[in-house]
Amino acid sequence: MTHAHVFRLLPHEDKGALLAEAVAAAREGRTIASVIHEVDPTSFSQTPGSPFAYWVSERDRRIQMAQRQLLEELIGRRLMF
Repeated sequence: MTHAHVFRLLPHEDKGALLAEAVAAAREGRTIASVIHEVDPTSFSQTPGSPFAYWVSERDRRIQMAQRQLLEELIGRRLMF
């Protein structure tokens, strides 16, 4: 499975310095909590309405997929009557 490193810099003032630090940390195999996220890019499509939701946990993705399947099933049943 291919993973991508995603860097969340929005809440930080000095984005340039933090990006340089995060890239160096990722290259060394280190992490910076709440800044470096390692995700499977194919998982982005599993979150409805959010094509780039790297912060969503695997548990939340599973719940959202189950909700989507249930909704599709309920809509399908309703349309049959």
